[in-house]
This record gives sequence, structure tokens and C-alpha cells, in this order.
Amino acid sequence: MTARAHHNRRANDTSRGARPAPRMPTGTEHAPPPVVVHPVHDGVRRVAIRGRPVGTASSPGDVMASLRQAGVVLDAEELPTTLLVEWRGGGPDRWQE
Repeated sequence: MTARAHHNRRANDTSRGARPAPRMPTGTEHAPPPVVVHPVHDGVRRVAIRGRPVGTASSPGDVMASLRQAGVVLDAEELPTTLLVEWRGGGPDRWQE
């Protein structure tokens, strides 16, 4: 056994009290964003956080207010690009049907 193979074997051996490297939970890379802003209907967009409706929004500022109430603080310039928000039926610039 080479020194490298021996080192790798020891690094992966948890029987000697070594801790395994932390792993991401299976499936989280495909999990939906926790915030969904639904398409415009009657001039407003429904906002849901983790599957629960939290209100409606008629502007990006309203979405930001819903996020703040849920404990998520973003800068206004982050809102269009954050992976926490899924914009359905258009992005943060779409407020007309």
C-alpha cells in the first residue's frame, strides 16, 4: 500500500474517532426556493413562504416587507437575482396582467 493510499484510508476511517466530512442532505440541491411570488392577478401577486400564503404584493417593496416579516433581509438590488425567491409569471418588474 502506498503512503497516499494509507493516508486516504486513515482519513476515511471513522472507527478511530475521526468524524466524517459533513454532507448536504440528499435532494436539497433540487428543493424549491422558500419564497414564491405568483403571477399577477387583479393587480397583485400572491406571496408564499415555505408553501404558506403570507399576503399579496403590488410592488417589489411589498415582497421585501413580506420577506422581512419572515426574518429574511435582502437589499433591493438582490431581490431580482436571489435564489431564495422564485418569480412566477415574470420577474420583479412585472406588475401588470
